Amino acid sequence: MRVSWITIVSGLCTTAFTYETQQVMGGPDLGATPSFTCTDPPADKPNCSCTCTNGITFDQPLSLDSQNCAGTSANDCQAEKGEWARQEQALKDEITRKTQEHNECKMELSAHVPAQIRSRYRYKGCIQVTPGSSFLPGIRSESDTMTVELCAVQCQAFQHFATTNARTCFCGDKVVGTVLEVKHSDCNSPCAGDKTEMCGAFWKFNLYTKVV
Repeated sequence: MRVSWITIVSGLCTTAFTYETQQVMGGPDLGATPSFTCTDPPADKPNCSCTCTNGITFDQPLSLDSQNCAGTSANDCQAEKGEWARQEQALKDEITRKTQEHNECKMELSAHVPAQIRSRYRYKGCIQVTPGSSFLPGIRSESDTMTVELCAVQCQAFQHFATTNARTCFCGDKVVGTVLEVKHSDCNSPCAGDKTEMCGAFWKFNLYTKVV
């Protein structure tokens, strides 16, 4: 009796099994030479059969070791990785879009900064401060003819200037206290001296910084 090994590969699984050639109804001299064939059954029920020339067939189902089969878990893992990758890319795309919108908004706002001060000051945005705080400790002035240019002239000796409440100008070398950049539309008070320009709002300031 001879023992032979056959290896079946199905997906990611490898299964080894043995079969024994048998002398049926006597020996080889009776013409009962066994032959071995493997059918192509469904993946979940592999099968092999041993057929002798005298017509006797032995069918033997094969059991696949599930511990050696990582197909299902690997597919699930790959699917999860793909989903996380898609979500990560969606977040990156959203950040990129928001950043572009923010930069475009600042460029648009800078385009409205009077040419007289554009070369000397950079617009920093609409800043909200805590009521009663010293936002720009320096000088403060008010005028019924207040404009962005007028405030810039009054603050030319300082690093920063800001307009607020339509007619008020603040100057200072540093911004102090808690500040928060808000939407430019929140600084919606037209300047008293030029209604086409915006001069802050209540406790909101259009802030400009000197170009170094």
